[in-house]
Amino acid sequence: MHLSLQDAAALLRDHPKPFIELFNGHGIAVELYAPKGRDPQQPHDRDELYVVTSGTGTFRNGETIADFEP
Repeated sequence: MHLSLQDAAALLRDHPKPFIELFNGHGIAVELYAPKGRDPQQPHDRDELYVVTSGTGTFRNGETIADFEP
């Protein structure tokens, strides 16, 4: 399967939630996530990797704060 970031973003625009699952198999899930404003997520019980493709923000981990961008 081949899906460009632009195609995935178009699918997300019409989706009611701030994320869309693009792949799930072999113990790996790939999602496109685009929160609006404050990100309400809480820690998950699995490892996660985030790749920022657009926009900017601030990540807080306890007392550690880091700005991010693509």
